[in-house]
Amino acid sequence: LAGLGGDPAHDGFGSVRIRAEVAGTHDITPWFNDHSHYYNMGSEALHNMTEIAVGHGNNLAGEGMLAPHRAEERISTPTQVRTPFGTIPLPNVEITTPATVDPEWDRPGDSVTNDHEFK
Repeated sequence: LAGLGGDPAHDGFGSVRIRAEVAGTHDITPWFNDHSHYYNMGSEALHNMTEIAVGHGNNLAGEGMLAPHRAEERISTPTQVRTPFGTIPLPNVEITTPATVDPEWDRPGDSVTNDHEFK
């Protein structure tokens, strides 16, 4: 996008993504408004940033707080077509779209909570 470079949320960048969704959000553009809530008490983002800051970032995988990488949407053709005369193999064509898909967008609402406090 406009010369901003590689997306650090893609696997090829070499990053590790952490969960940082906002509980109770029903916005159709969560990537726009959620950034204002990273420091909410009990949020996934604040919990994960705290673990990293105090040197316990390795705990995040065991806590289920790592997020999958973003990827480009892919569209592909079928590899075969069945006809009354038999199966016809087709060349596989895969097209990568410019739209990015974030697997976190489809998380069930009840899986995002604000109870990630340290006690």
